[in-house]
Amino acid sequence: MTIQGAGKHDHQPIGDGRAHCRAVGMASVALFVKLLMERAGRQPLTVADLREEYALFGMGESEDLRDLFDQAYAACDKGSTPLKNRRRLAFEAVLVKRIEKAFDLPGSDGQQLSRRVIPGFIFALTQLLGEELYDEARIQAAAIAMSYGDGADLSADDHIRRIADEALIHMAVPFHDDFPETLKYYIHAVNSRLGEAVPGAWDADWMLTRRLAVSMLEDLYAGLHEAFVSGHLGFEGSEEAFPILAAFFAGLNDARAVADKPWLLRPLRY
Repeated sequence: MTIQGAGKHDHQPIGDGRAHCRAVGMASVALFVKLLMERAGRQPLTVADLREEYALFGMGESEDLRDLFDQAYAACDKGSTPLKNRRRLAFEAVLVKRIEKAFDLPGSDGQQLSRRVIPGFIFALTQLLGEELYDEARIQAAAIAMSYGDGADLSADDHIRRIADEALIHMAVPFHDDFPETLKYYIHAVNSRLGEAVPGAWDADWMLTRRLAVSMLEDLYAGLHEAFVSGHLGFEGSEEAFPILAAFFAGLNDARAVADKPWLLRPLRY
């Protein structure tokens, strides 16, 4: 999509990084509002239309903003790479935090969740969500994370948490269709992209097993399960998510029952 009236080469660097960032933000808002006004002049806008425009705009479909964004990257992020990356990866960080309690403990016997799982988990997430939904969730979470300073707990933000929950509901759809086969696919996808092994470490030969995958999904979806049991997911259109989650949790319960350590059964109640 093209926004008229803002040529790609019309923008010049603006003073210091702070002023440039402000200019980028104001220009982005102004162009987005102009886009909405143009579309509203052609047809009434629904909530779905607004979401569509936001997703397209946020994914960089507007060539008019790319020059500004490139300048902003250099002007605003110089010398702050760790914080920039933490904000940029806010979506992934919130999801990983949900499973972090299961990470490697000293003296693990190999049945513990290794931190090597993280890149594999992110890869499996992108495969099950699809790149479009994955990128949309990342962009939305990163935009919210920009308002936080270093050291902030991004997982405590209600908006980022809702973005993560909605993404997990989308991820549950293929499980809803065929849980056993999707679980196999999930395990294979994770194991195909494990982090680099350290020779001699307890997890040097670690692989995600069926039992660990089930436990991982239980931790990942624990908050949604609690909301599901209460009957209130807390966001627009959630009524469509209930049958998807009902099938997902039923499949997860069955998978737990046939996991490789039957004495660890933890049936989900709903």
